[in-house]
Amino acid sequence: MIILGLRQQHKNFAQRYRETGNATQSYIDAGYKARGHSAESAAQRLLSNVEVQKYLQTLNNKSEKKSIATADEIMDYLSSVMRGETTETVVMMAQKTGRVVSIDKTPDESTRIRAATELLKRYPSVVTDSDNTVRIIFDGIKESGD
Repeated sequence: MIILGLRQQHKNFAQRYRETGNATQSYIDAGYKARGHSAESAAQRLLSNVEVQKYLQTLNNKSEKKSIATADEIMDYLSSVMRGETTETVVMMAQKTGRVVSIDKTPDESTRIRAATELLKRYPSVVTDSDNTVRIIFDGIKESGD
């Protein structure tokens, strides 16, 4: 079956190469019969194939989209931390028993404030001064003169 101008064996090679980074072994794993130096040479030729390169780029783009957080995901996460909706596992020693225990706890105030500060950085109309006070700038509203 040919998809994107590639035979299935070419696609198998590209997928395996993306997983391992080893062209020669990927060539063999894809079902090609060459061994040793001939497998190495053939794998390098296959890697230089324009259609294989395009397919590898397509695979990389799909992977990047799945693994990289979007701005909305980051904003949602920071918002949930700021609201205290998330938990983190803390490992500590119990005073009475001396045993190591793990507990889930909500973010402390300093963590929530840091999350809020990170969120505020995304809104240009809100400015945080160096002394950590927040000034809200209202565009279009003028102060009356003295």
